[in-house]
Amino acid sequence: MRTAMVKSVLSVMMIAVGCQLMAPVPAQAAERGTISVYVSDENLPKVTDDHLKMIDRLIVHFGRIAADGHLTLDTLPHLRQAATLQRIRAVNPRISLILSIGGGNDAARSEFDAMVRQASTRQAFVSSVKEALQAHQLDGVDIDWEFPKGSQQADLIALLRELRAATTTSGRQPSISMTGAPAKWYAEQNKFAEYQQYLDQIAIMTYDMRGFGSFKTHAGHHAGLYTAPDDPLDQSANSAVQHYQAHGAPTNKLMIGAGWYSRRFTSVPDVNHGLHQPVGDTQKAGEYHTTYDRLEREYINKNGYTRYWDDASKAPYLYNAARREFISYDDAESMKYKAEYVQQHNLQGIIVWRYLSDPQSNDALLRQLDHTLHGSAAPSSTQLQSNQSQNITLPPKVMHVSQAEQPQPSQPPHEGALAAAGDNVPLLYYGGATLVMLGVLGAAVYAWRRRHIKRY
Repeated sequence: MRTAMVKSVLSVMMIAVGCQLMAPVPAQAAERGTISVYVSDENLPKVTDDHLKMIDRLIVHFGRIAADGHLTLDTLPHLRQAATLQRIRAVNPRISLILSIGGGNDAARSEFDAMVRQASTRQAFVSSVKEALQAHQLDGVDIDWEFPKGSQQADLIALLRELRAATTTSGRQPSISMTGAPAKWYAEQNKFAEYQQYLDQIAIMTYDMRGFGSFKTHAGHHAGLYTAPDDPLDQSANSAVQHYQAHGAPTNKLMIGAGWYSRRFTSVPDVNHGLHQPVGDTQKAGEYHTTYDRLEREYINKNGYTRYWDDASKAPYLYNAARREFISYDDAESMKYKAEYVQQHNLQGIIVWRYLSDPQSNDALLRQLDHTLHGSAAPSSTQLQSNQSQNITLPPKVMHVSQAEQPQPSQPPHEGALAAAGDNVPLLYYGGATLVMLGVLGAAVYAWRRRHIKRY
């Protein structure tokens, strides 16, 4: 009797446990998309505890390359302080600390050009990167080379192959990522189908997409998600993703960018609030303007600047009719759409340029990303800024025929620019289903035995 009771209880418990495990997974557990944030070494100690908990990858910039090929961290004193890194890991043990090497200035570009050409300097670089990762217990390296030439593809592949081989040890494999320009020309001249076997992330710097080369003739979005039908310049996060996919970059390794700063166009006609209008002063068109926190204090619906929303591009902008000024930027609302794009297209995540010294300037934007990608509490309505004008409602271009594009030179403020969960069904679902079946089977077997097997 007692044995029978125990068996019955066990069967019921198995069914109950299985049902419990099959219950819907909370939003925060069904994470899709990672948040990678660039931070200068100077601002590394200033990242708040609250923000550290929202960030998946904290990318510290920039390591440099010496003439003999060796990595140098002389410009990164805080990264070399054990106490700084210990504090970060204590707040968020799951965070990945990444070292970024390079940047968009001429010096960094020359350093990569010289190092990658010879096997000896590549070996010196690879060995010193490995030593730095081990010495500071870092989780990966970001190759921010802006930008390798078509003739350097073989050398770049050799570098990535050697870096992967050297940093892969038993039980630990640091991540390797590289940044890239959002333009079609860049996707065409790079061998992503070969790169990807050595890379964990490919970060497309989908900001600074206006103000350089042929992309300074018309006022528009420097970090737009889509290209609007009436935009004469085809440059957006969506088009960049498609260019990369078409040339061998795996979707689940791609990341798109968000810019926490603004770019300004002057002498812009008061037509359609300046959007997509020809720029009178091309000399300063698209120049770096200011940080997001200053926009909030002095510009957004203040001092003659009105905030508008381009629904086709999913991007905000400011226009001052009296001054004929157009300002492009990212805000909490555009963060929401970019995060949703990452989820819908099963990208790996979003990269952010960059964390500022004033934590409040990052807060609304980071919280929106955290909410959409990680399922955290929703930001307040004031943070999401809904006072926009729906001035463009046409659907965005999904496929494009780009006009001639050209390389983008280095640019402030960006001196350089986790496999996505996608639609994976949680393992707990399958585990729960299995336990339910076992429970039901156990109960059925026990009932049959009671009816058909003779008791002794």
